[in-house]
Amino acid sequence: MNKKDLGAFYTPQHIVEYMLGLLSDLNERATLLEPCGGDGAFISVVSGKKLLKPNQITVWDINPEIKNYIEKFGVTFNLKDSLLETTFKEVDLFNKIKKFTHVVGNPPYLNKQSSYIK
Repeated sequence: MNKKDLGAFYTPQHIVEYMLGLLSDLNERATLLEPCGGDGAFISVVSGKKLLKPNQITVWDINPEIKNYIEKFGVTFNLKDSLLETTFKEVDLFNKIKKFTHVVGNPPYLNKQSSYIK
């Protein structure tokens, strides 16, 4: 899948840095969800700055082609459409094993030309 087909526009580095700077309480009990993993911009900064351990991070994305890249960070990757799937099972977000304390991301900007939206 390419960016046009997905309607994806990736977040610039300075925006990633700014958004992550707004997060508080990133500690050993925190768990982070990135529901639109894309090119891994958020996860690469979180990992690079060692803000969290890999086992504290989960990434969702609709593109199976990024799975191997994202998993190189040691995080959990799930193939999931978090934009068009409007209901999530309780187990996805709030189960006792993996409750997310933080959600960060910049959803793709979809347009009429995207085959994903069509």
